[in-house]
Amino acid sequence: MEAKTCALWAARYHWPVTATSLVFLIAVFFVTSVVSVVTGSTSLITVPVMMSAGIEPHAAIATNMLALILMSLGGTLPFVGKGIIRRRRLMASILLTVGGSALGALLLLNIPVNALRITIAIVMIPVAVFSLLNKNVGMTPRGGPPCRLAEFSGFGANFLLAV
Repeated sequence: MEAKTCALWAARYHWPVTATSLVFLIAVFFVTSVVSVVTGSTSLITVPVMMSAGIEPHAAIATNMLALILMSLGGTLPFVGKGIIRRRRLMASILLTVGGSALGALLLLNIPVNALRITIAIVMIPVAVFSLLNKNVGMTPRGGPPCRLAEFSGFGANFLLAV
């Protein structure tokens, strides 16, 4: 009964991934998670790989965003436990991320697949260059709390990156 349900689900949602592709994707995602700890460039690898495996760009981006949310949550918890991150800032960041992600999901539904493929290819280039040129950003501790402008700028960037 369960296999039949999975087959119906796959047919309904046009699941193009074979078992071999799925094993390949799992391996790539595992390697990507290891690389991401050092470079932070998860999306540069996962989105194009999912698209090359036959997953629609909309689904690839949504899957990637879910993975990023879970990775961020896992990376944040130790800092919250040690009291390094202020809970007020964390709650604001979570609300901005959820709101930005919801807006991004709604906008994504209105973009044609072919336009999305081209946009992803074009956007990945400057993101890769930025990631390579700014390897050590955020690695040096700053003294004292940020000024109000820096804090609001960070919240604004948080929202825009979530979209």
